[in-house]
Amino acid sequence: MERYLLKMISSSYLRLTTEREVKNLREAIDIIHVKQLEYADVIRTYLSSQSTDQSEIRRITEYPIVTDIASGISASVAINLQIVDSEAHEGTSF
Repeated sequence: MERYLLKMISSSYLRLTTEREVKNLREAIDIIHVKQLEYADVIRTYLSSQSTDQSEIRRITEYPIVTDIASGISASVAINLQIVDSEAHEGTSF
């Protein structure tokens, strides 16, 4: 009889601790799931803002002045040649 009682007590205790552990694990999984959704939202927001920034950069760099600045030396050489040509045309020589 005593053995039977010990078996029942230990099985009841095991069931209770298992139920408690399962409950704790479910709560932890729920918390992780909520955090994952929050992180996904933050990442989605970041990515959408980055794509906006990229399209803004593309839009800005399509202006002629930016392309001239980006080409750098060739733009200034063209300007220098125009100045030299206009002075040479007026009869000035170097």
